[in-house]
Amino acid sequence: MTNTYDERAKKDLVQIGINIAALRKAKQYSQEVLAEKVGLSTVDISLIESVNVDNNCSMEVIYSIASALDVAPEELFKGTSAF
Repeated sequence: MTNTYDERAKKDLVQIGINIAALRKAKQYSQEVLAEKVGLSTVDISLIESVNVDNNCSMEVIYSIASALDVAPEELFKGTSAF
């Protein structure tokens, strides 16, 4: 039997990564620029934006990314089960 919570959580993590990538590109930031603003490596940003759901991030990182992109944290959660 498949755990629907796990499936939903994985889909949400993928959507958050997609949202971050879209917002970053809208700001015309490279992954390197966003990484510098947030204090992460470009590898970290790449993993967060990727569909590899084994790599998620803390709420602290979510807030830092939202701040660096000059958006409310809720913007990163659009299209997820939270909204």
